[in-house]
Amino acid sequence: MDSNDPQLREVQRLFLQHSDRLRGFILGLLPDRVAADDVLQEVFLTVTAKAAEFQSGTNFLAWERAIARLKVLEYRQRRFPAACQLADEAWGLLAQSAHEMDDTWDDRREALQKCLGELAPRAREVVQLRYSVERLDLEEVARRMSWTVGSVKVALSRAKDVLWDCVQRRLADTKGSSQ
Repeated sequence: MDSNDPQLREVQRLFLQHSDRLRGFILGLLPDRVAADDVLQEVFLTVTAKAAEFQSGTNFLAWERAIARLKVLEYRQRRFPAACQLADEAWGLLAQSAHEMDDTWDDRREALQKCLGELAPRAREVVQLRYSVERLDLEEVARRMSWTVGSVKVALSRAKDVLWDCVQRRLADTKGSSQ
């Protein structure tokens, strides 16, 4: 397919627009972050190769998820050929639950962003070091913060509790105000 093809450009634009959600979907099926990133790249290549098959106006996320599900299966079969594989029905249920989560994903992400902003500065820093792009291990977070690993664990546990309560409260407020 020609790189100037408007259909190809549109499919690639949609892929980039939905890449965070797709990565989360893949991580739900394959919790190894490095493997999930490899599968995400495979999905991009497949989506690009099959761009002409995508029908504009249909659900792009559902289409790319179907491709991702197959790529996860291929990965698992290559990596763990002798391992017990999930039955097709179980994969279907996992994929369906991810689809149902999509209805609330944007609200949850927005609530989490606001709640992160409400954390105390050091709590926010420890959460960002542990879970942001770098995804540092506990020992490295402790070194950077000049804390013990135990202190990092306690701070993360407390921050997670605060964030959970805050997100749940915000979602309840949002749901209550939309009714």
